[in-house]
Amino acid sequence: MRFLKKVCPLDGTYELYCYRYSDYDWNLYVQVANTDSRHYRLIYNVYHESDVDISWKDNENVSINGIELNVEDGYYEKLKEDDWGVC
Repeated sequence: MRFLKKVCPLDGTYELYCYRYSDYDWNLYVQVANTDSRHYRLIYNVYHESDVDISWKDNENVSINGIELNVEDGYYEKLKEDDWGVC
């Protein structure tokens, strides 16, 4: 697993950690951490994406490669080329 970047909103409540897992194929993972509790949770897991573009909309909502998620309860996964969805 290769660490790509850490991204935080202006208020510093959360931290996003971006990784690319690579062996034969690759997945892009983004984990969110609450800076107070240090609780980590996977919020983004996508097959065959090698780079990540993250922009914060506000202190709880983020856009990851064009997918908008709430960091408290959002999750996005696409593990096959024909499988997608926001849960």
